Amino acid sequence: MKIGIVGAGVVGAYLACRLSSRYNVEIFDKKQKDDLGHDCAWLFHYSDLRNYCEKCKLDPVNYLEHVGRLFDFFGVPVTINDQITFNKHQFLLDLLMRVNGVHFESKISKNDLDDYDLVIDATGSSRNILPSVHKLEPNCFIHCYQLEVESHDLPNDFYVHPAGLGFLWAFPRRGNITRVGCGSFTTNPKKEVEGYLTNKNYKLLRICSGTIRVVPPSKSKPFLLVGQPNIVGVGECIGVVSPLTGEGIRSALRCADLFIDALESNLNVYGRGVLEKFNHVDQEFALLEALRHHQIQTLWRLLKISSPFGLKISKGAALKMLFDKNHLKNMQKTFSGMYL
Repeated sequence: MKIGIVGAGVVGAYLACRLSSRYNVEIFDKKQKDDLGHDCAWLFHYSDLRNYCEKCKLDPVNYLEHVGRLFDFFGVPVTINDQITFNKHQFLLDLLMRVNGVHFESKISKNDLDDYDLVIDATGSSRNILPSVHKLEPNCFIHCYQLEVESHDLPNDFYVHPAGLGFLWAFPRRGNITRVGCGSFTTNPKKEVEGYLTNKNYKLLRICSGTIRVVPPSKSKPFLLVGQPNIVGVGECIGVVSPLTGEGIRSALRCADLFIDALESNLNVYGRGVLEKFNHVDQEFALLEALRHHQIQTLWRLLKISSPFGLKISKGAALKMLFDKNHLKNMQKTFSGMYL
């Protein structure tokens, strides 16, 4: 089978590495090689990194940058374990070293892929190959702005604080190098980051901006288009990213494993598997929809969803954080004007 993968992010690179031992695989990405994988790579679980490295015959120690101990979460100190920062850029490059057909600076459209038996859309938020069928999609993006800086004035562990309907984060990489970023529906992420860094001494190393797509799986179909070639979506482009936290790496890799299992047995079950495995993403999106309509079921939905970032925070503590900072009122006001 001849497989073409569009997008060399974490999903595309991982799939290319895993599939290249069995199939004729080529992967395309519009970025330069040196620009790959410089977005967020924090609050990832070391056990997951070890698992995926083992599947690709890589050593996880080569990518480990920081082991989290204490998370300043909306002003609440939370003890954590197994959550890390890792070198995503090097991880992707080492995955791609196992693939013969890697093409950077390649802008590929659906019309360029007729010679393949199977095409994998791994283009993330842009969803370049699969059709964009959801009419609400243009308003379902979180814009993010992130800087990599060198400084002695920033937190030495994980930090997240509110920024309108969204949050500002800081996480250490190695030494005095820190990533500071913001993603928000309601405020300007760039201004939030610049405001946080005011009166702090730092040296700018890199600007990393991006967009997160928060359309859930139920509203991201089709996942599979049968034709010549067959086209299948994996990862963020089919809605596996958390709308509330923006977490995407762990979910995307789990989606990739789900796809590999389906490819080896019956690809037609893949769509049903995505809907079942990532049902929590639909629940989080339903919470946002409830906020939009000022529905009384909002609190009920809040109690059903998982703790943010996989942290062991009680529902009572989550409610207290929400009300103490008037987030519910702010979110209702925001979502009443969204998705129109």
